[in-house]
Amino acid sequence: MQSDASPPAWARLLASERPIHFKYQPEQLLRETEQMRPLEELSFRRVLDLIVYCRNRLLDDDKELGRMTKTGDAWPDIKARLIGDHGVLYVSDDGYIRNVRYDEIWARIERVRRQRRKARKASAAKRAKKNAAPAQPPVPVEPTPVEISPQQALPEPMVPAPTSGDGNGDGRSNPEHQGTRIPLDWRPNLEGVRFALARGYAEMRIGLLVGEYVAHNTDKGITSKDWHATWRLWVLRDVALSAPPMGDETSHRPG
Repeated sequence: MQSDASPPAWARLLASERPIHFKYQPEQLLRETEQMRPLEELSFRRVLDLIVYCRNRLLDDDKELGRMTKTGDAWPDIKARLIGDHGVLYVSDDGYIRNVRYDEIWARIERVRRQRRKARKASAAKRAKKNAAPAQPPVPVEPTPVEISPQQALPEPMVPAPTSGDGNGDGRSNPEHQGTRIPLDWRPNLEGVRFALARGYAEMRIGLLVGEYVAHNTDKGITSKDWHATWRLWVLRDVALSAPPMGDETSHRPG
């Protein structure tokens, strides 16, 4: 059964469905009620609760407030003393019972709520934009030339021993068939890098030339007993064909 002091229907509609938290200040409340009569203090405390319950929109309705504060017909006189003598309440221009301290508390609550609503909308918009964006095709990656410097030159690779015998029955190896294919990860040694640097090649150009050298000999199936000596010949051949100046990477490149 509904109590006589329960809020009316309009107040229940205004009430927040979620709990409202704010700092309770008993010292301030004790100072405000120190000079009040018992019935005035009871009415004032209930009005403060109703202000929070109604989201700071407690209508100035003497009949309803007399019932909700349990003061009945004495409420108009009590309200006048709370407003005039004690200065703890006032009636706003739009017809609501207000308390200055609770106005400040509620303003902070509303400010935090607006910030949270704005953050939720921004987050939702960001997710929607991300979901609506078409998938981007992968960006092709250009191959990077091998950069060779004297400090990065690899040690001379181990070359497998030539196979003895060439099938002619005499057990001797054929000098024309001695040698190995060039390894795919072949790099010039320190002497080979210095040899190219001394002939005006920049480090990046040496890296490109190494790639050409390995690709050419792999494609042609060429074998060699000393790939580092062959490298020096390759550099001299390129010099003779193009004679590039220092750092020039646009000159003719041997096939």
